[in-house]
Amino acid sequence: MQTKRITIIGLGLIGGSFGLALNKRNNKKHSFELVGYDLNIVSIRQAVSKGAVHWGTTGLKLAVEGSDLIILAVPVGQMKETVKNILPYLKKGCIIFDTGSTKEKPVQEISRLLPADIYFVGGHPMAGSERSGISGAHPYLFENAIFVITPGDNALPDILDPVVDLIELTGAKPKIMSPRIHDQAVAGVSHLPYLIAVNLVETVHELSQTIEDAPLLAAGGFRDTTRIAGGDAVMWRDIALSNQENLIRMIELFQEKLAQMTAYLKQGDGESLRQIFISAKKHREEIPITYKGVLPEMNELLVTIPDQPGMLALITGYLGQRGINIAEIEVLRVREHREGTIRLAFQRKDERDKAIAILKEQGLSVNWGHATHDQQQEL
Repeated sequence: MQTKRITIIGLGLIGGSFGLALNKRNNKKHSFELVGYDLNIVSIRQAVSKGAVHWGTTGLKLAVEGSDLIILAVPVGQMKETVKNILPYLKKGCIIFDTGSTKEKPVQEISRLLPADIYFVGGHPMAGSERSGISGAHPYLFENAIFVITPGDNALPDILDPVVDLIELTGAKPKIMSPRIHDQAVAGVSHLPYLIAVNLVETVHELSQTIEDAPLLAAGGFRDTTRIAGGDAVMWRDIALSNQENLIRMIELFQEKLAQMTAYLKQGDGESLRQIFISAKKHREEIPITYKGVLPEMNELLVTIPDQPGMLALITGYLGQRGINIAEIEVLRVREHREGTIRLAFQRKDERDKAIAILKEQGLSVNWGHATHDQQQEL
């Protein structure tokens, strides 16, 4: 099957990044028209301006008519209703491909809705960002990330092939997996960490009610540990509810581990604590680092600059002239009439490394951004 027209429903972080990645590789060999649909006309305009889609519309019928492949980049809770709404306008042989974070329930529900000549393939990119919306979209979001494929019942090899081709065009690595196994795995490596991050932030907020300066100490590692808590609340609500059985099992297992550590603390059993810490360190080192993970990654650095007008503009100018895209900028602190520290974040490690070299050429002090104030490592 030759895919000529692709419609992306939902022009947020994932849908926008998918479009940007595909359009970057749109050529004579892989030639297709990218159509965008979103309820927000501002998002459509941004998506067209950024090059995520060739044109967009708020009309669902216009968006999907004649499309060979539909990418559902909407919250999990909206997928079933979205498929119902587009079904009357789809041509025979059309493939629906989703990018949701849970797979078993959507695959079952959507497959039941479809006639024999419309096909559904489940998908989940193991990459993300704490940023949301089309403004956070990036053509390299899926680069070197595992992209799980969970085929529906009628997804034969000739149906899977164009999906696999598109995924490979984004720079991701396709991996076919059963929906059930996928959901069990992500409950532990993605959904539970989000809940833990949320509870860490809420716990420190509770602490700040009695110790006002507690948040001032919650920088560096704490910000990195809780980065995922900055994600979209509605999206995460839908994810949690669509994978609740697996997630409850993970929470119960986590509570058992936490209760064990609590008991050791109460007993003053330092040796048992040390053994757990050694075991965790060992197991963490065994986690593959060849590919991106499902939790958002950010490559950061800290720049120390003199407290002078125009310094921020100079830094962004240095990097912009060399084609380096800055994903985030944050002013961490400024000592009046002396110096300040700025955090720069980049989507890709090679962009950060180039930025380090460029800024050091300009004589600026550059530190890597995962260290605390007292532990910053000079590069």
